[in-house]
Amino acid sequence: MAYQQIIKKLREVGFDEFYQAGTPSKFHPLNIVAVSKITNKQYWICVDSGYKCPDSFYIAHRELSDTMAKSTRVQCENQLGIIAQLNNIQAEILAPPTPNVL
Repeated sequence: MAYQQIIKKLREVGFDEFYQAGTPSKFHPLNIVAVSKITNKQYWICVDSGYKCPDSFYIAHRELSDTMAKSTRVQCENQLGIIAQLNNIQAEILAPPTPNVL
């Protein structure tokens, strides 16, 4: 199966849950939804494709607490770019919480 490196990294990041949204197809071979309550974000890890088109890799995210918020998209060049972004998300999840100072 293609994109095994991405799938392997998804298992290591520390998301509360993640799943394939819909059935993989020629046009959307990878469409993973992942949730992290620690970062208060929902992520979409996607690969879009098509006929005679190069794959398009990106990660989009928005706040969990605001379902009407605009999502932010980070374009990546390839699988390694997605993995680099997942490493950043993993660091965010594993970072110690900052104390609330009043």
